[in-house]
Amino acid sequence: MDEATWRAAKHVLEDESRATSRGPGRRWLLSGIARCGVCDDGTTVTSGSRGGPKGTRGLTAPLYRCRKMKHLARGTQPIDLTVEEYVIRRLSRSDAVDLLVDETAPRAEELWAKAVALRSRIRSLTDEFADDDDADAAVFKAAIRRIKARLADVEAQMAHLQRARILVDIVTAEDCAKAWKDLTLDRQRAVVETLATVTLLPGRPGRAPFDPRTVRIEPLQGLG
Repeated sequence: MDEATWRAAKHVLEDESRATSRGPGRRWLLSGIARCGVCDDGTTVTSGSRGGPKGTRGLTAPLYRCRKMKHLARGTQPIDLTVEEYVIRRLSRSDAVDLLVDETAPRAEELWAKAVALRSRIRSLTDEFADDDDADAAVFKAAIRRIKARLADVEAQMAHLQRARILVDIVTAEDCAKAWKDLTLDRQRAVVETLATVTLLPGRPGRAPFDPRTVRIEPLQGLG
């Protein structure tokens, strides 16, 4: 999928319907989203805190806790960073724009064929113009504009609207990491839920260093 896809998606999605949260605001990236790997039954974690190191009265350390039992309590910061790194890496890939396309939509094959034909026509016209010293540049540009407009319309019909509403700003950004940082927390949470299931496993006992393998990130079907 070429860059015209994101232009089409952006055109379709530039309205107020892109809001992704209707409930109360959250304070942490994964509260209510990440699952408890000890329960391993879909139970999610909630946020909490514990007292800071000895001698640091009044300071607390934010935690993710299993909402049903006391068998899981993990510091939020390294876990959030691990998930953020996954998101940025996934959405920085050259094929990330394909996440905006719904391959199961009615007429998907027909629309794909139209898009391929229109892109091929653009390439052919470009080659013809490059090889013809007498070609009229204005005529060429007008023809390309018309074809690109048709292509944008086709690709807009191919957009997976739910995913596109959530992902379009970050997928189409020149700097994916910066775009992620610029999102509100609610939008970041929506991105995580759209891309993957996150499961938290118990950490190492004592003061052992953080092990990213205790954060299991599984892409949703078809989004790996």
